[in-house]
Amino acid sequence: MTFPEVQYDFPKGGLNPFTIDSTDKYFIYASGLSNLSKELGVFNLKNFEKHIPFGYKTILTLERITFYTSGQHVSDFDYSSQLTKSDSFYLISNKLRKTHIKGWSRDIESYSILRTIDDASLKSYIWDKYEEANGIAQKISIHDNSTVLLCKILDNIHWH
Repeated sequence: MTFPEVQYDFPKGGLNPFTIDSTDKYFIYASGLSNLSKELGVFNLKNFEKHIPFGYKTILTLERITFYTSGQHVSDFDYSSQLTKSDSFYLISNKLRKTHIKGWSRDIESYSILRTIDDASLKSYIWDKYEEANGIAQKISIHDNSTVLLCKILDNIHWH
């Protein structure tokens, strides 16, 4: 499998979030990926200021939930029993995806998977229902012959 590039090389020595056999579960997405960590606490303001340039982006702190490769469920971190109705989810592919955004009348390329194509705001990327996000992850992994990572959103910070 081809891994999407890690843009933020921290925590040092951490693995790519698409390393399926790793038991580490936390990373950030801020228009690019960080390395994985066993510890959620490394994703704090002090480290964000040190490793992520300010800009027009949102930092999402994510927990890996499950992977699909070409429609096959290949790994589950067995957190689905801990999910609540108020949880939100984010989907990331290992391949860049081109999507036409109707509201902007243009195409964008992203590893992130949009829930709606009306615009590309943060809200357009957030899935409110685990079952829907899980089903779309499987379908897109088949359609794109890719690996899709389903994540739980733990926190978000607007980084301007």
